[in-house]
Amino acid sequence: MKSPLMSHFTVPAQGDMIKNTNPGCKHFGSEGSVENVKLLPDDMGHVIIYTVTNDGPTYRKGDMLTKTLDQLEMIDSDSCGLNEHMTDRNVLREWFRGRLENLLKD
Repeated sequence: MKSPLMSHFTVPAQGDMIKNTNPGCKHFGSEGSVENVKLLPDDMGHVIIYTVTNDGPTYRKGDMLTKTLDQLEMIDSDSCGLNEHMTDRNVLREWFRGRLENLLKD
């Protein structure tokens, strides 16, 4: 199960591979390598700037695109599928860590 990236969860880092999964976006299906992560004002989240690594009807390899996290998913950069659920694992890890800390406080 893939889940979109969310601004208050895992934020990709420079070099991470991502994919645009927003079917309403003209750059849907674009994939690329994260170049920069920018924080939006007033705790509104983040935008990701990435270099496109594939071609599509409205984008070409080498284009620089900027998207909000809700339009993107992390993708596995080695094609083995080993990191396919990295976002889900990170969210669960943080949730369990928080629960454990609360239990230990009691």
